[in-house]
Amino acid sequence: RASYLRIVALVDRLFVLSAGSNSAGTSEGQVICSKLMFLMDGMDSVMKARTYYALGCFHGSSGSLKKSKAYLETARNLLQDADNDSDSSVRDIADIEIKLNCSNASSDVDSLRSRYEETLAKSGRETT
Repeated sequence: RASYLRIVALVDRLFVLSAGSNSAGTSEGQVICSKLMFLMDGMDSVMKARTYYALGCFHGSSGSLKKSKAYLETARNLLQDADNDSDSSVRDIADIEIKLNCSNASSDVDSLRSRYEETLAKSGRETT
């Protein structure tokens, strides 16, 4: 029971750090990520999904989009496999899908920006 409460506290703290944007929070978040990965074996599938969801949110907020996407996909798959139709699981899956779609759009925007800047450079114009 104490281990469960510790995991919940760590996951909740990781969500809080995901919402902020400072370097102290990033280093604290990396430590928490390591602890959660170590504790993963003893978790049920719904808690694992919540943990992967928090890991994905944290890595997304710190700019590691590929890592974030992998964690979010794992969370979604665990929730879908758990056949848990609770409101929170359905809501989490919907939130994960939104985050996954946003990360895809973000990489599309980066690609378009890069192509735009290359075109400007070729034409001799400065980028803004």
